[in-house]
Amino acid sequence: MYRVIARKYALEGMCYLGYGISCPYREIEDITTDYHRLSHLVTLCNELELDPIHLDDIVEDFLSA
Repeated sequence: MYRVIARKYALEGMCYLGYGISCPYREIEDITTDYHRLSHLVTLCNELELDPIHLDDIVEDFLSA
């Protein structure tokens, strides 16, 4: 249900690869550049079968940790 998405971004002339989360009807891009950390979060979301309505809160908690 949840999966990691990757996209290239440019900021102040520098390119980087940003990762986000996608699920049915929802996508949040460019959450982090740390693929492994975000991949772990996506695995937890899938194992716990979290409802996509909680995605904003999940990402907010992830970023504040």
